[in-house]
Amino acid sequence: MNNLSLLQQIRGSMRNPEPLSEENFYLAGRVRCIDIAERMDVTLPSVSRAVKELEKMGHVSRDEDGSVTLTPSGERIAAEIYERHRFFTQRLIAAGVDPETAAKEACHMEHGVSENSFEKLKQSMERQDKKVH
Repeated sequence: MNNLSLLQQIRGSMRNPEPLSEENFYLAGRVRCIDIAERMDVTLPSVSRAVKELEKMGHVSRDEDGSVTLTPSGERIAAEIYERHRFFTQRLIAAGVDPETAAKEACHMEHGVSENSFEKLKQSMERQDKKVH
């Protein structure tokens, strides 16, 4: 299980138990490990192990009831991943990929690009957008 994907799923799950959407992504809350496991279609022990690792790294904390909350560093990382996800999803849809496929493939792309390359790609797209408008 990819810990970065888990951070994004924790962030999304604590904001809305339904699939992610832009309008509900930034609400506040907490999430249980079982909810994350169901959302990611993985086993509860896998999520528990990953959450322990993320807790050691200081990206999540657990409340007394076992619910998981992102720390400021976890929130920052999750927000960066979501920005990448939205960027790649939007670009794939603009290229003619159906939205469901675009969202799935964006999940792979968001983790495969370095921060430096992503920033250059974003800047390139911004320059192109300015030329068009």
